[in-house]
Amino acid sequence: LKRIKGLLDNKLKIFFYFTLGAIFGFLLNQINLILTNPNFIILLAVGFIAFSFFFLEKELKKHFSLKNIIWFKEGLFGDDTDGHIDNVFCPIGNDRYLIASTKDKTSKNYFILRQAKELVEEHFSSINPNIEIIEIPLPSETQIDNKPLVASYINFYFCKNSLLIPKFNVEEDLQVYDMFQSLFPSKKIKMIETSNINYGGGNIHCVTMNMPKI
Repeated sequence: LKRIKGLLDNKLKIFFYFTLGAIFGFLLNQINLILTNPNFIILLAVGFIAFSFFFLEKELKKHFSLKNIIWFKEGLFGDDTDGHIDNVFCPIGNDRYLIASTKDKTSKNYFILRQAKELVEEHFSSINPNIEIIEIPLPSETQIDNKPLVASYINFYFCKNSLLIPKFNVEEDLQVYDMFQSLFPSKKIKMIETSNINYGGGNIHCVTMNMPKI
């Protein structure tokens, strides 16, 4: 019953956003957008922004000369923002993409992440079948004050000569460190304990911003 109620709540939420979006879309002929990646925009579908997917896609494609946009159906379980895309998926260049994953079939994220990977594979199968999707394991569950943290190593930050990756003090830390070192041999991998940020939601990528050189 809880699962059915959750699905109904999501459908009502989507209906609300579409209705509100239609109103905003027709009344406002211009939409100002602030985004972090002008090359390839991948967004979460549910509960992300208060106007419809149709008008949002139209504006994104117009401003960034995009041909395709992937809408993920949901983010990691328990994310009270309805999902951070930077907890789930990250393009790293040269037709390579990182995606969060778990092999634990009892995890509430197992089917969410499997569905996300299938969506990406389906999208690229006709566009570029040579892409490489690299699965990055989720950390073991951690808690602060009995609150389970919505945690992912995907929520990291690119620097010029290094990568800043969240550290959760769990067994996966070392495995993920080695994976990133292999993926980025020319960069210094720095793992940072970020439980205080994670407790409030999100992680390193969420609280940082690229500043262009002037």
